[in-house]
Amino acid sequence: MTKAYRGEYFFHIWDLSGSKNELVSTKGLEDFLSRIDISSLYIHSEAAIDDFSRSLLTDWISTQKLLRTHTQVLFSSILNSSLNHDSFYFRAPEDEFKLST
Repeated sequence: MTKAYRGEYFFHIWDLSGSKNELVSTKGLEDFLSRIDISSLYIHSEAAIDDFSRSLLTDWISTQKLLRTHTQVLFSSILNSSLNHDSFYFRAPEDEFKLST
């Protein structure tokens, strides 16, 4: 989870069946959090949450801490997988950078 733009929160969710991205509005955050397994929630960093989301989350792990704690395993896995991904945006570039009229 990380704070996105336009008052939204970005979630990348994955399990054995696959993955998906979801943008959740501030208004819908409490309901969304009640429907997911919060024990598996990682937050990008302390700066990636705000007072509102912090009030709903008591136990969370930062991805920074995850990286520091499991550096060898994570980076070895990344190198072995030879992943090559394009740039990523919370929304498709044509939606994110759409000209206003």
